[in-house]
Amino acid sequence: GNILDPDVVEAAILQGVDPSLISTIVENIVDAGDVQGFIDSGNIDAGQFLIDEAAAAQVAAGTSGNAPVVVKTSTGKEIFNVLLETEPDGSLTILTYIRVKDPDGVATLEVGGGVTVKIPNSTNPIPLTSRGSVHISPTQPELTDTLVKNTFEQSLSASLLGISIPSTGIPGNYIFSIVDPDTGTITRTKNFAGVSGPLPAISKPSVSGTTTTPTLSISAVSDAVGYMFIATTSGDPVRQILFDGVSGPNLSSSPQITVPAGILQSGTQYTFQVEAFDAITEEGATRISTSAVSSPYTP
Repeated sequence: GNILDPDVVEAAILQGVDPSLISTIVENIVDAGDVQGFIDSGNIDAGQFLIDEAAAAQVAAGTSGNAPVVVKTSTGKEIFNVLLETEPDGSLTILTYIRVKDPDGVATLEVGGGVTVKIPNSTNPIPLTSRGSVHISPTQPELTDTLVKNTFEQSLSASLLGISIPSTGIPGNYIFSIVDPDTGTITRTKNFAGVSGPLPAISKPSVSGTTTTPTLSISAVSDAVGYMFIATTSGDPVRQILFDGVSGPNLSSSPQITVPAGILQSGTQYTFQVEAFDAITEEGATRISTSAVSSPYTP
């Protein structure tokens, strides 16, 4: 029979075959000592024993689980990017992010710097941190959280990098690495060509209304094409994307939205933030400006 067939293993155990021989039969996936321990335990489910032991051996060998993958847009483009970011105080950082999903939900990608980026002309990997997001865009269903996925990002400041960040950014290849404890490492490279200059800094959004459907607005940002309006509940790092630059009206001349009904909950405290970028969506942008956070709002 099949040397990995549980019935074969069970028959061998019941017939008193030497544990070392049984271990050899199953190609040493199961240690002889573990086989003897199974016999001594009086357990009769040799099939489950074999399954458990084989799974443990695969984990130890780094061959189990499904490899994480980079999330794609509806057009098949993987979602990761490098942008010159303008902070609320006008300082410049390099925003790096990559969207990753782990099909089996097993890997803890963030442990030990599991998702990192290397900037041009540097060999030092910089860990990216996980940021949960809930998207509601009907035109970008791949951004919903129906699968286990995360955005891993880091705004690379001058102090973090140990070098100044020019107004044109830091051009070159940025190398993203995703290390899964079971399946190994995958890498993606993004070339950032640099820009003509940063987007202007923007202030926090104004909020008008008292209900669960307030109006959020900011002044138009020079050279900005797309905007993202974000709600965050108090003490919760998960961001609710209210408008993602694709669905709804074109906001380039008058950036404001009325929050749709059914999103905000009465009695829950929220803060709001806006991101402006030089493309319709963040995925296609090279520059981004992030607003300050609004005052707390409780409908």
